[in-house]
Amino acid sequence: MFRAAPIVCLFISLGCTPRAVVWSSLPALPDPRGLAGGFAGVSGGAVIFAGGSNFPDGPPWEGGRKAWYDGVYTLDVSGGCWWLVGSLPGPRGYGASVSYRGAVICIGGGDARRNVPDVTRLRLDGSHLTVMSLPPLPVALANCCAAVVEDELYVACGQQSPDSTEASRDAYRISLARPDARWECIAPPPGPARILATAASCDGAFWVIGGASLARGPDGKPVRRYLADVYRFDPAANRWTRVADLPMPLAASPTPAPTIGQNLYLLGGDDGTAVGVAPPQRHPGFNRRTLCYDVRRNRWSDAGAVPVAQVTTPAFQWQGSWIVCSGEVRPGTRSPAGWAYALRP
Repeated sequence: MFRAAPIVCLFISLGCTPRAVVWSSLPALPDPRGLAGGFAGVSGGAVIFAGGSNFPDGPPWEGGRKAWYDGVYTLDVSGGCWWLVGSLPGPRGYGASVSYRGAVICIGGGDARRNVPDVTRLRLDGSHLTVMSLPPLPVALANCCAAVVEDELYVACGQQSPDSTEASRDAYRISLARPDARWECIAPPPGPARILATAASCDGAFWVIGGASLARGPDGKPVRRYLADVYRFDPAANRWTRVADLPMPLAASPTPAPTIGQNLYLLGGDDGTAVGVAPPQRHPGFNRRTLCYDVRRNRWSDAGAVPVAQVTTPAFQWQGSWIVCSGEVRPGTRSPAGWAYALRP
């Protein structure tokens, strides 16, 4: 029988009061380097964090190589402890994840060699983790985005291989309420194909926000163009509508975007303004502004700042707050920190 191992026991309360967001800190992930591109959500009343990547042998500008992981951890909030409870089917990161009916669903992702179409359900019962395969995506995808609207899981955009110089515009959905359901294609969101968009489920619709397009650069490697366009998919009308653009381009914000009522929030993100900063240690970190979108007014506004912008990491709701665990704080650098965000309309 698997015996869970306690990893970290620490809880620090830190309050701050910007105009619309109040945060407090959570226990740091057990890997002191932190992990980017992990899968996260809530099952059995506890937080789950799985997979992800970092540079265990040193930063990439010093020759460090990226490593991918398969560990599944859970946060025991009563004691402030992270426990190792199992593993994914393989090391992977940079997919998408959602919480649904007491389980965490991990979608796509990959490693240095390949991306995968796998969809895996993680369900926690006490210290016992059940790992179940769901119908795979029609194609392999990483750097995609996903959200659940009612009982339907939507997945959009991304890239089919790790070294791809073209992003995907494709969008898919599947009913999570029907055991015999299979993925179906829906119309792709308008605008450029993109990676690292932020998804949202708000006002009965599926949203795709920002991200970055890809093109082949002079050296054959992918070059990003950061995007500010925003699209809403109405399941009833089966069509996309473009809404107000972001105030600035943003990619890789925690996803799905936190929501409260008819407002959705972007908790920082990469605006692309520091791309190419040299030496990399001087990168100032990503954009820390919180943006709030008011569905009724079709308007973005400033909602304060986050303590640190953590990108390429999920967001999910737990115990009345939205949670962000670990993530990337500048290129090649992760943070193990976790934050709980209480949103105010």
